[in-house]
Amino acid sequence: MAALGLNNPPPNANAALEEPITLEELLLAVKKRKANKSPGREGIYQEFFKTTWEWFKQDMLALLNHMYMDGILTDNNKHGILMCLPIQPDATSLEDCRPMTLLNADYKLLARIISDSNLGCMAY
Repeated sequence: MAALGLNNPPPNANAALEEPITLEELLLAVKKRKANKSPGREGIYQEFFKTTWEWFKQDMLALLNHMYMDGILTDNNKHGILMCLPIQPDATSLEDCRPMTLLNADYKLLARIISDSNLGCMAY
């Protein structure tokens, strides 16, 4: 790490990785997702999470903690759908397109939580 110019991780960094996701972290991740973006692989849009928050929050928290703490990912979480979106209306070649991978909404929430909590790739 020193060769890369990174400091040593703080002593409590490993302990933070062992903690389950909190409801507050999940709510923050839901609020940060932008509206009018592409849906997840399963077709769920961000607006669904915001409008159904009170009904799904405990189930989603349990699911994300199962994925995070137990390291359990389904095949649907491990695969995405690759799409080529035209950059211009008259796109005729792949160079005129932007690749995009659709991932499941629950996987995207988990990635946001890990990213926001600095547990993923911390630069100490």
